[in-house]
Amino acid sequence: MEQHIMKSLKLSTIALTFAFSTLGMAHSAMVFAGEGHDHDEKPTSAQKQPQHDEEENVVVLTEQAILANGIKTERASSGTISQHDTLFGVVAPTIDNTFTIMAPYQGIVERVFVEIGDRVTKNQPLLKVQNRQTLQSYIIKSPADGEVTERLIAQGQLALDQTLLTIINLEQVWVELSAFPENIEKLKIGQSADIYDLHQHLNTTGKVSYIAPMMTGGHIARARVVINNRDGHWRPGMHVKADVKTAELTSQLRVKQTAIQSLEDENVVFVKTANRFEARHVTLGEANREWVSVIEGLNAGEEYVTENSYILKADILKNGASHAH
Repeated sequence: MEQHIMKSLKLSTIALTFAFSTLGMAHSAMVFAGEGHDHDEKPTSAQKQPQHDEEENVVVLTEQAILANGIKTERASSGTISQHDTLFGVVAPTIDNTFTIMAPYQGIVERVFVEIGDRVTKNQPLLKVQNRQTLQSYIIKSPADGEVTERLIAQGQLALDQTLLTIINLEQVWVELSAFPENIEKLKIGQSADIYDLHQHLNTTGKVSYIAPMMTGGHIARARVVINNRDGHWRPGMHVKADVKTAELTSQLRVKQTAIQSLEDENVVFVKTANRFEARHVTLGEANREWVSVIEGLNAGEEYVTENSYILKADILKNGASHAH
């Protein structure tokens, strides 16, 4: 009986030993398998790099879409970039075209043929006056084409040595500009100027004809531009703005200002290749209202979008937002 019990204990011990050995091997196999899985595991989506980095800022459009959206392009090239100073001033009549009408002989004004605002032509009758000494009547005629801006006499009044009428020819007028010290240093006789009324309804061009040799007490100098006014738009007393061209720079590569868009806080232009539009980061230089110099990021001859590039930018931003979700 004792021998039978001892035999049973030995068999139980062997079984337990085998069981623990098997469990240990299984655990080792699990650890090994786990380590092997760690090495073979693919990166998470957060770890993945975009597969098409170069395509992120590219928009592809059909020819029909290009036409429908009014997208227009030009070739990048060299050119000039004009620099301007902006001045403000007022329209004034020219002295040479301002005529003061007086009676050559004292007498009674028998008739006045014109009113303020009337347009007159050279040799047109203005007044009829009776000479006080000879009692003969004579006609005073207009010395030039122009407009009656003052009438200081009436029928039946005595014409002595005073101004009777003022006639101004406004086909050419002055623009008297106020220039500060920083402007005067750059102004020169003969420079061209673009003149705008303050409502931007109309503009014209002229040339600087005079720069005052002295500054006023307010450290302002007068500069004068002569402009044509055959249509009568530029009336004396009108306030205007002038962009005076003070320099002209040569740019090795320039694009239109309308081409520039801001994307990711950087300046970009959209470069067209076939029906692909790539938002290209560019470094900009000197600029004016129409043109800007490109220092880096674009090559001469490349085709870039000049109109409605904002549509391409909006498409990129929309796709970027959808990818973020």
